[in-house]
Amino acid sequence: MIVIGSTGLVGATLVRLLAAHPGISDVICPGRRPTAPISPNHRPVQIDFEDLETVNPEIFKAETLVSAMGTTLKKAGSPEAFRHIDFDLVFQFCKKAKSYGVQRMVLVSSEGASPRSRILYLKVKGDLENAIAELGFESFQILKPSLLIGDRQESRPLERFAMQMVAPLRHLFRGPLAAHRPILATDVASAAANAVLRPVQGIQIYSGDRLDQLARL
Repeated sequence: MIVIGSTGLVGATLVRLLAAHPGISDVICPGRRPTAPISPNHRPVQIDFEDLETVNPEIFKAETLVSAMGTTLKKAGSPEAFRHIDFDLVFQFCKKAKSYGVQRMVLVSSEGASPRSRILYLKVKGDLENAIAELGFESFQILKPSLLIGDRQESRPLERFAMQMVAPLRHLFRGPLAAHRPILATDVASAAANAVLRPVQGIQIYSGDRLDQLARL
């Protein structure tokens, strides 16, 4: 089991869930910074995402890869840097994993992601979904949460304001609006863990009610 983006809002909870599961022997977490293990089967590994040729092939010996990796435009510094992190680095890692035999992929993307979007964040996420789909994983499950509810380590004032305004109204997002319902980051992590434990053939997309149901399996 490989998890990239393992220190983020969704990724950190996902790693705890996977590391505690008796059916998972290793949770390998490549990252840009050193991280302390949280359990005997949690294996954080510091790597250079810019130079995957220097990465020990042993970390790719797994059946499943999960990506919860991403940044923000503010943190990246420019649209080009944002795309480089959220698309180039993630895609190249997925491509390398596929070349070493990883056959199952779970991607935490975003509701509204589309290559046709005029919003940079959503366009990049949509481009990534399509690019990974073309790699031909036997199982490719895409999780498309809307606004994430949770405590981030980094400051995102606009997201925090939106969360405070919209989160109390979650119950009103029904029917066609379900896909836009704010969701707990812990629920997204649970959905990702269940996707790992219950792989399906081909491409499956989870948003709205389907994502909620996956989180509660």
